[in-house]
Amino acid sequence: MRTLIFLYQKTGRKDFLNAVPRALNYLKKSEISKGKLARFYELKTNRPLYFTRKYELVYTDDDLPTHYGFQVNSGLDSIEAAWRRAKRDGQLKAVDASTAPRRKRPKLTAAIIERAQEAVDSMDARGAWVELDRLRYQGDGNRDKKVPVISTQVFVRHIGSLAAYIAASR
Repeated sequence: MRTLIFLYQKTGRKDFLNAVPRALNYLKKSEISKGKLARFYELKTNRPLYFTRKYELVYTDDDLPTHYGFQVNSGLDSIEAAWRRAKRDGQLKAVDASTAPRRKRPKLTAAIIERAQEAVDSMDARGAWVELDRLRYQGDGNRDKKVPVISTQVFVRHIGSLAAYIAASR
């Protein structure tokens, strides 16, 4: 819905903006509590779906694994506010990108090179950054067992290191 609002602001096409209220109404009816949506819903019934910590499909949320968000913030109030602003304010004015201030190119330092090399060296054969870590409530319930995982935090750190290297190398 945010993308539809953005597209309207950029293009002025009202069909993008006009699609938002229907989606908002549907999602508001789907909220499991104020401001909360389930991650998954059953087709045709629209009942929230969950998995237990042993990965059994259920309709209740009393035995959820903690390493995955089965319930999420809906953000519907802020989306509706953005829709109202866009409806009121109309299409955004075009901006001349040539007048925008340019960022200074970072210098290629030994630290930037070292972090980028560490990111490359720590990839597995597939090109993934895999670490051993604990997943709470996984399968057999053994909370001390370490398993191979891809950590978002590690991924973001390594991508940042590689991006800094590329920016400084230009």
